[in-house]
Amino acid sequence: MSQAQATDWLVEGQTALLDLLSERLVTPWFEAESRISPTGWKSFLKVQPLQLHESRKSLVNSDQIFEDRSAHVIPVVTVRIPFPPGRIKEITRLLGLRRKHYRKYLKWTNNEKLCGRHAERVVLESLKDAASEAGLYVPPQVTGRIDKVKEAQVIPGPLDCLAHIFELPALVSEVPLVVEVKNINRWVYPWTKELWELLVKAAHLATHIPVVPLLVCMRIPYPTSQMAKDIGFFYAQTSKQLFNPSIPEHDFQDVVNEFGLVIVQHQGPLDSIKNFLTNTLRRSPPLSPPYNEDIQWYKRQAHRFQTIAPVILAYRNLANALKDETRTNMFNAFRTAAHAARQWPALRGW
Repeated sequence: MSQAQATDWLVEGQTALLDLLSERLVTPWFEAESRISPTGWKSFLKVQPLQLHESRKSLVNSDQIFEDRSAHVIPVVTVRIPFPPGRIKEITRLLGLRRKHYRKYLKWTNNEKLCGRHAERVVLESLKDAASEAGLYVPPQVTGRIDKVKEAQVIPGPLDCLAHIFELPALVSEVPLVVEVKNINRWVYPWTKELWELLVKAAHLATHIPVVPLLVCMRIPYPTSQMAKDIGFFYAQTSKQLFNPSIPEHDFQDVVNEFGLVIVQHQGPLDSIKNFLTNTLRRSPPLSPPYNEDIQWYKRQAHRFQTIAPVILAYRNLANALKDETRTNMFNAFRTAAHAARQWPALRGW
């Protein structure tokens, strides 16, 4: 992205945020992201979270908006307009009400049965439902507890789901598909901790056996899709954060309407995951250069990932909590090392 483009997105994000807050007055930050990034706020462009975060920082630094963080164990981060004369009590009261209402959503996200484990079950059901058409064997398993793959230990492990990709038409299990599910209401960028948790686990396995890593998450931006093609992993997007239908429908819809969150109650197989498994996993020729190679995409990705695995392990700390500057510097070093290690045409863009 050029400097001029970055400036344009910064300004677009600033303008959209100020317009949103002129109407909402105070909002949890994830509401702002949900209303601006996936669909675009009113007639404004869809500003991705990365650029929107920079817009937020610039507005906070110039005192055009203010950021508040509650004292809860899981804090509610809100942004608001400056207090207009005579409206301090009104906006303070609104801030308290919005925080209280938003904490209902946070309570759901931190209940594994309603959010995290539930999404893992949706993915497993999708694997099973697509197995015949996609040429997969899905062994009996408990989601979130895959600690061995073909007798190789998952480190630091465990993984969420496992399937084996058949070599067709022989029906011989050739390459394991190792799956991590991140049912979070955030976009997963190339340097994101949640992505690296999968990459490090899969890289340890790849030192023993070929594997195909698959990240299932809500949304992937362009740079992550480019990196996936370049270093040999796959992703499947759910487009919405998934929740158990056992949450009372009225309560759930009330939160959706109040905050515009991109969330949905869903049970059973998910079409977007099934479509990936049946249409993308074996695509030939693959959607990455060289575009004329007669090979199924999963085989190419398994080879590429096994080549890059030692580089990933050299930068395994990206799977840990790091300060922003440390993460940025470490990821930049990984990118340089990964491009040096690859033996194939790169897309770059990440």
